[in-house]
Amino acid sequence: MTVARHPSLRAVLAALAALLATACLLPAVMAAVDDAVPPTPKDAASSAKSMPPALPVGQVLELSATNFTSSIRTDVWMVKFMTPWCPHCKRAAPAYRNFARNTKKIQAKGFHIGKLNCEANEAICDDLEIDGYPTFLVFKNGQVLFEYEGELDSGSLKKFAKEAAKDKFTFAKYLAQQQAAAEPVGHDEL
Repeated sequence: MTVARHPSLRAVLAALAALLATACLLPAVMAAVDDAVPPTPKDAASSAKSMPPALPVGQVLELSATNFTSSIRTDVWMVKFMTPWCPHCKRAAPAYRNFARNTKKIQAKGFHIGKLNCEANEAICDDLEIDGYPTFLVFKNGQVLFEYEGELDSGSLKKFAKEAAKDKFTFAKYLAQQQAAAEPVGHDEL
């Protein structure tokens, strides 16, 4: 059997020859494409692991061991520390979600809302001495400022965030209240 008698075999051999020629040029073509195409967000994220994730506005950001420290490092955060089995956490969840939905303008100013599952991220909760659920901590630039102990309805949470934004997130009122609560009550002994 010769190639001349079988046109389909000739076509296959021609295609194979073209493929081999392309294969020799493939590394050069791929290098040119890599240089010309900007990195995808996935590539950028893997090369900059210290950058916090894109922050959703109007949502509660699910924090974990992989993003907790990098997220709370900047701006102001209110973080709900919870467990999936806690009945109080379950009852507070709808109000916390509504709070996130109703504070988009405040969030755009640098107030972020997150939650952390202490069952899945036990080391973080142990480090922060979380001993009851839910616990709401307010962070500023990575430091715990105070524990929010106000009402857990959406309106009270929104009022808290509005007052904080009006105060440029200094939390002077809340820090003063906590300091006053920590001072001993009673008579000085002589």
